[in-house]
Amino acid sequence: MTCTASKAAEPEQPQWRIASAYSLVATDVTFSNDEGAELRRRAVTLGLERRLGDAWAIQLTGGASLGGDIEVGSERYELTPGWLASLSGSYRVLDGDGYAPFVLVGLAVGASSVVAERGEEDASFTATDVRASATVGKLFWGAVAPFASVNAFGGPIFWERGGEDVTGSDDYHFQLGGGLLVTAEGIWSAFAEIVPLGERALRFGASFAF
Repeated sequence: MTCTASKAAEPEQPQWRIASAYSLVATDVTFSNDEGAELRRRAVTLGLERRLGDAWAIQLTGGASLGGDIEVGSERYELTPGWLASLSGSYRVLDGDGYAPFVLVGLAVGASSVVAERGEEDASFTATDVRASATVGKLFWGAVAPFASVNAFGGPIFWERGGEDVTGSDDYHFQLGGGLLVTAEGIWSAFAEIVPLGERALRFGASFAF
């Protein structure tokens, strides 16, 4: 009886979450013509997540590439602002009860497109991506959670360079990093993450659940 009454008194968990983020990404790319390049991009995103039960969630994300650059040898192209979008799903393997950590796994598909410009030359620069992820962390005092994350991904880049159609691929196909999440009542949250290995990245953002 006591257990049943306690369960009934628990507040209903939020089913929706709005999340925004800013990211800086840098990586190395090899193209089909055997040219190597250094790629740097900036982006802002806004996502809407829907929980499906206690463990599953799906998220639709859209945003804007804020520009960047790509260096191929001594030639540098500016990346103009453009668009990006992704659809992702996640599953909570462990919820962090007791001494156990929380563990989340996810899968996402996405695409982005900008224009690469250099002098009179300009061409569409479009990237596609399929990404699997795992995040492990632990919540302390109901408010602060350090975490580590790993991503494995792949997908071609489509570009026309010097009048030639080329495809590119990331040299690493993985990310390994960590960060810190701060939350208030599980409603408001903010995070910062540094990814020094593989495709390098710096990300920070905030979310609101309802």
